[in-house]
Amino acid sequence: MHKRIWRPLLCLIALGVFAMLAWNTSHHQFPVIDQNAMQYAHAHQIKAVRMMMDFFTWLGGTFVVVALTTLIVIGFWMTGRFKPDGAVILGAVAGGLALMESMKHFFPRPRAYHIYDHLGSSFPSGHVFFALTVYGLIAHWTTHDGPPRRRIRAWCYAIITALLVGWSRVYVGAHYPTDVLAGLAMAVPWLIGWLAVLTHFHGRESEATLQERHARYEAGRARIKEAALFLPNLIKLATRLLRDPRVLKSRKIGLALLAAYLASPIDLVPDFIPVLGVADDLILTAITLRWVVKAVPESVIREHWDGKTDIFTLLGAVSSGIRGLMSRA
Repeated sequence: MHKRIWRPLLCLIALGVFAMLAWNTSHHQFPVIDQNAMQYAHAHQIKAVRMMMDFFTWLGGTFVVVALTTLIVIGFWMTGRFKPDGAVILGAVAGGLALMESMKHFFPRPRAYHIYDHLGSSFPSGHVFFALTVYGLIAHWTTHDGPPRRRIRAWCYAIITALLVGWSRVYVGAHYPTDVLAGLAMAVPWLIGWLAVLTHFHGRESEATLQERHARYEAGRARIKEAALFLPNLIKLATRLLRDPRVLKSRKIGLALLAAYLASPIDLVPDFIPVLGVADDLILTAITLRWVVKAVPESVIREHWDGKTDIFTLLGAVSSGIRGLMSRA
């Protein structure tokens, strides 16, 4: 079925499902499956499973959504593609926040357990909404011009992740199953709409051929892999600059935040995200250092650098690599 047909049809089905769930919620007609699922999850709390569910809940949480959005926007900004790509994910996340807040205001459904009352209304689930929206956009950007098998695999990862996020919300007792289903039903037309915006703007551009974009992507990935060998040197440079009194305090704040992140066991980007998942430390370190070196004399930078490759050449290679990785967008 042609995408011009199945996309509107899928949107209509999703909106119909959401309307049905919203009507039942507003009339306090909660399906028996809600109560049974909550009782089952409460009665089968296993420590290892609970830890796994907490992880998937985290993947759909505010920290990860904001972190991914920030990193993607920075990447598009550095490659001169803030419009439309960076603006799209900003619009999708910021608009999604407004949409979710309005829905929770119109459908003030209480939480299943009072310990989650501080999170507001239970209907619909914001975690699953943002999981499908953000990971769906990432799947599109990383594979939309790739082979069909790669696109299918990426979209399967995104959808499965969203479903696991949704089930985790039920398992921990934060949402009823119908809350999760409503969040998914809202996310489907929301995601398809933003993908249509991307298609519209990219269709108006005179872009490079598929072969040229693929070549730039592979070259960018190669540069990132080469630069990753110097990550210990870059971290050492950031540490030395943090201690140097000649560095401005405003720059030291950025370096301190970078050091805190690198020391944390939490990854800003989950490892399953293609390329970015394993290169986030390098990219964040390089971006921070590029910002710092603009306000520090070149002699000071070279004084603290002990890598074999010229530091400014290396930072330029990382920027070029990021542009290559984002060339598929």
